[in-house]
Amino acid sequence: MAIAGRGGRGGVGKGGQGGDAVALHDDSIYYGGDGGEANQHDGRGGRGGAPQMLGIIDGAEYARRAAMKLPYGAPNTFVGRGGDTPDTPQYMARRLIVERIKIAYYVAQGIPTEGVMALGRGFRMMPEEWQRSLTAKYSDVWYDREIVPLTWINEQVRQAGNKWTVAIEAEEYIFADSDAPV
Repeated sequence: MAIAGRGGRGGVGKGGQGGDAVALHDDSIYYGGDGGEANQHDGRGGRGGAPQMLGIIDGAEYARRAAMKLPYGAPNTFVGRGGDTPDTPQYMARRLIVERIKIAYYVAQGIPTEGVMALGRGFRMMPEEWQRSLTAKYSDVWYDREIVPLTWINEQVRQAGNKWTVAIEAEEYIFADSDAPV
C-alpha cells in the first residue's frame, strides 16, 4: 500500500506539496512526507512537514509536538520532520513575550517546567543530546496550549502596554494588532 503525503497549510502563498509514495513490496506500507506550511500573515514562519505515522509509532503528544514550531534554539530532532522557515522579528519578539508570561504562570502555580512529558518509543531511541533538547527547561511550557489560559496571557500582554492580542490556530499562537486602549 502507498499513501501520498498531505499538502502543507497555506498562508502567504501555497503550502508545500506532499510527497509521493510508491509501494515496492507486498505486505508493506509506504508513506510520502507531508508538505511544509507556508509563512503565515502574522509573521510566523511555516512549519516543516511532519511524518504521518508519528502518532502511531511514538504517541499522540510526541506527534503533536513534532507538528508545532520548535522552541527557539532547539534542534529539529523529530525523525522525518522538515525544517521550519524563520519567523519575522516582530513575531519572534511577541512569541518570546508570551513564553515569559507562560513561564511566570507555571512558576506562580508551582507547576514543573521541565521533564514532565512521557514521550514515546522513538524518543527513547534518540541520542541523549536530542532527548535533552526535547525536555530542556521550559520546553514543556512552550508546547503547552491548555494549562496557561489564553485570557490570562492576553491580560498580561495588555497590562504590559502592548497593543496586540494572542489567539491559537492550528496549535500555534497567532498575533493580531489591537486598537483597544491599554
